[in-house]
Amino acid sequence: TLAINGSLTTPESFRIAGTGIGGSGAIQHVSGLATVSGNVILTNNATIGASAGGLTISPASGDAISGNFALTFTGSGNITLTQRYDIATQPLVKNGSGRLTLASSVVNATSGNVTITDGTFEVNGSLASGGQLLIQSGAVLSGNGVINRATQVSGTHNPGAGSLAGNQTFSASLSYLANSTLSWQLFNNTTSGAGTNFDQVLVTGGNLTVNSLASLNLVFNSTGSSVDWADTFWNSNRTWTAIAFTSNGSSSGLFGSVSYTNDALGQSLATTRPGATFSALLVG
Repeated sequence: TLAINGSLTTPESFRIAGTGIGGSGAIQHVSGLATVSGNVILTNNATIGASAGGLTISPASGDAISGNFALTFTGSGNITLTQRYDIATQPLVKNGSGRLTLASSVVNATSGNVTITDGTFEVNGSLASGGQLLIQSGAVLSGNGVINRATQVSGTHNPGAGSLAGNQTFSASLSYLANSTLSWQLFNNTTSGAGTNFDQVLVTGGNLTVNSLASLNLVFNSTGSSVDWADTFWNSNRTWTAIAFTSNGSSSGLFGSVSYTNDALGQSLATTRPGATFSALLVG
């Protein structure tokens, strides 16, 4: 195990293999903020971990991580790749409560499955076509990127980056399985500005399937929100397109339950506007 403790920036490239001591990673980031500005090359199946703080792999050129071997990310810390990973035909697994972020303008390649068992997977670049993207129960998918592979959500889908609204595009099929949740955010008293004022999921290829046991959670009190139930905007019925389906494939199903938060001021909808509610509709 190569353990990184504290803040560090190193231009060195690393060849790694194995899971490291106790499965914590062949590269393990322990604390602080660290940047590896060299390339990470897999010579066998390998694990990269961050138990705290943040680890960024940001080479000046070439792939952040490469090698035709299975790759696992683990730990409660955050890991960011500013260049792509290319592990050819092998699977990628992320476990642990931390966040794995794929930076924008980066096409990440593997024809194996990408499985997120815990924590958050933020895709701001793109995932190449190949196997499936599997978001398991307890895991979160977020980001503003493009996902070019069939995606199954058993956990939570929170498009956008962190507490910011965003667009996330799926050019293959997207399925919300039983007990999954789409967490949709509105930041302003408006129906315009998809990706800026509210989240939107775009399905441009394949099928869209929503299990009747999946749920829709409407979030109006995120950091930076100005949603106010007392505003005159809410005097009329309003409609947003949370999922824009433009594929030639099929669209089926409807979220079986809808929940919603208070507004940005902490006001409940039931108290401010008695009788008002939200519902999910299938359009098109």
